[in-house]
Amino acid sequence: MSKLLPTLLTLLLAVIAMLPAAGAESDFADAGFPAEACTDMGALREWLAERPLDPVEGVWEYPADEVALLVIADPLRKGHKLVFVAEATDCRLWPGMKIGELEESADSRRFKITLCSHIADGLPAMPRTGLATLADSGNALYIEMPKLKLNFSPGLILPVLWNKLRINVRMRNSDPLDKLPEGWIRKYPEYDGNLDSSPRRPRYL
Repeated sequence: MSKLLPTLLTLLLAVIAMLPAAGAESDFADAGFPAEACTDMGALREWLAERPLDPVEGVWEYPADEVALLVIADPLRKGHKLVFVAEATDCRLWPGMKIGELEESADSRRFKITLCSHIADGLPAMPRTGLATLADSGNALYIEMPKLKLNFSPGLILPVLWNKLRINVRMRNSDPLDKLPEGWIRKYPEYDGNLDSSPRRPRYL
């Protein structure tokens, strides 16, 4: 029994380290938004429907990592967008967790994007900076991050995004499928790319 105690203690500490830090779930509320709006996807959609949104704002899905992300304007900094988790199968992530941000550039469809790549002590950590480009249709956000060494750390979040980028670098795009753009797909609000339709101004038929 005495030999098992150190092992059990190590496992317990590992589990605690992966749990959200106290107060971390208030990232969304701390940014000045109503906490209840991020309790579930239905509440989030209702809240977004009441707001004027620019083309990059809304809910985006990254199917490979089974995560939905909310991009919303920072109320305190003009030209900046905040990136929050909306839904995730990864138990270390929860609705309302802030994992990154976007910053506008001179090109209205290109943004400087910063995303946290790891979870440390229950919080997003190790931010990486890259380029996000809004597709002409408005329904995809292409993500390009710097070339990084292969890293399969257990603390990695969005592992498919990060590891696929690293593997592509190593393979030097020898597989034609590696040339497919990496990014997110718009989940809400829907936008058909028509000049008379936008997330801010719906087109009525």
